Amino acid sequence: MPLLAIGLLCLEHVFCMLDAIKKYSKPLQVARKDGKIWSFLYVSYDTDTCMRQALGDVQQYVRDAWGVYAKGRPFLCAAEDVEGMIFKVFIKDTPMEMHSRDIVAHFERNTDLLAWNEIKVVRNLGGFFVNCIDFEDAMKYVRRSKQRQLFVQGRHMYARPQMNLVVALKLFAKMQNTSRTCVSIQDIRDVCLRFGKCIDSTQLESIMQSLCTVFEKVTSDVPSINMDSAFFYRLHAHKEVLLNTYSMHCIQQLESKMEGLLPGHESVRPFPASFTHNFAAGRRGPGRNI
Repeated sequence: MPLLAIGLLCLEHVFCMLDAIKKYSKPLQVARKDGKIWSFLYVSYDTDTCMRQALGDVQQYVRDAWGVYAKGRPFLCAAEDVEGMIFKVFIKDTPMEMHSRDIVAHFERNTDLLAWNEIKVVRNLGGFFVNCIDFEDAMKYVRRSKQRQLFVQGRHMYARPQMNLVVALKLFAKMQNTSRTCVSIQDIRDVCLRFGKCIDSTQLESIMQSLCTVFEKVTSDVPSINMDSAFFYRLHAHKEVLLNTYSMHCIQQLESKMEGLLPGHESVRPFPASFTHNFAAGRRGPGRNI
């Protein structure tokens, strides 16, 4: 059943979104989960065509009307694309006696988590994934961990950024190296390729849409028949401080570890199924975390 995923909604704005959904489509069902600050909606349709049409219509509604609301634009995509839109942080050395509700309560206090699946506990690795919708929220944990300020029940936790976060950090590093505040389509493809991730235009758009609060899409002044040269992504003016959000040395360490996971160092190839499973569990082999 095709699903539309909508998150990052203030509770008082849920009904506005429900009215928009009703106006533009006829969903089979709407499942709602309330968060402490916002709500998450899953909207089901009978065909993928209906879902995609509704997605386009509701996205246009958000672009046209959401500026009147105090909170920023909601998180909106096809449910199958959620994985590529969120920022995961792997938290090591968690007190495993904690109940999942306690973990969620701790990490959602000042952070927008993915309400339908806030965390994923991986008991054999002694940790869990925190699934954030916002880049800066995810980086709160990474920075606090590096500064030894991330504690759960009095115990220091270690936060490891996962793929989407590392790609974003590597883009920041590239901008630092070149003294730029923008990245080209080729820059993004090159960064992903270093991690064995060959992305098409749709995947690239999904990655950068997840960073919409950080980057803005800009059309190039120079006409080009090459779509990769037709536009680029520029940091929002007030986000340039993020270029120093994580040290260059740490980014290089992360890159080296992730490249070391690739099958064969002589060339970069897509991840095999077994590696994808290990990476999703936050490890580089039996019992070893990234």
